[in-house]
Amino acid sequence: MKTIGFLRREGLQIVFLALPLILAAAFWSHFPQLVATHWDIHGHPNGWMGKGLGLTIMPAVNLGIWALFFYLPRLDPKIHSNPAEHERTVSVLRTWRLATSAFLCLMSLLILAVAGGIPVDMNRTVANGILVLFLVLGNTMGNLRPNYFAGIRTPWTLNDPEIWRATHRIGGRIMVYGSLLLLLVQFFLTAEQLMRGFLVYMVGFAVWSVGYSYSLFRRKAR
Repeated sequence: MKTIGFLRREGLQIVFLALPLILAAAFWSHFPQLVATHWDIHGHPNGWMGKGLGLTIMPAVNLGIWALFFYLPRLDPKIHSNPAEHERTVSVLRTWRLATSAFLCLMSLLILAVAGGIPVDMNRTVANGILVLFLVLGNTMGNLRPNYFAGIRTPWTLNDPEIWRATHRIGGRIMVYGSLLLLLVQFFLTAEQLMRGFLVYMVGFAVWSVGYSYSLFRRKAR
């Protein structure tokens, strides 16, 4: 019964983990001995691996991150120190785990497509995948409670639940609205411009996270 319950609960997750490996095995003979696994900001491949490693490394990373999301929260003392908020945080992390796995599955499928000779606008597709991932993460970030594993983990958010909640509430909105804006304006941008805009957005969000949580700490200290 436990196995059946696990399969029902993790069925979509299993699909994301297994699908790239199944397709790689099914069309193995059609792939070249060297496959592209990395692209520069202009969308040109600049890194290759042997077929065996190149087609399985991303599914392996996906499996590893799934294991981290699945097991590490059970060991996080901050999650277990507040039983009232435990289920809320575990639910958010479950959503993040599934969304991250879906994105890594997409990455694996893109590598398979390029290796199989299917033309792909890699930079634009990857950027859109990350932006959709950010939409999911940002939409649920406000429900995440202090932990050492996921979220905006600065010294000030980890040491003060109020600063944690305020930073994640605003940070979630920035992730959602910023991702939506880039998803809309991309139709007026080249793939290279979209990637540059995405990198600026990522760096800006990281700087804001540190600065905002610190400003809240200073305000409370005064």
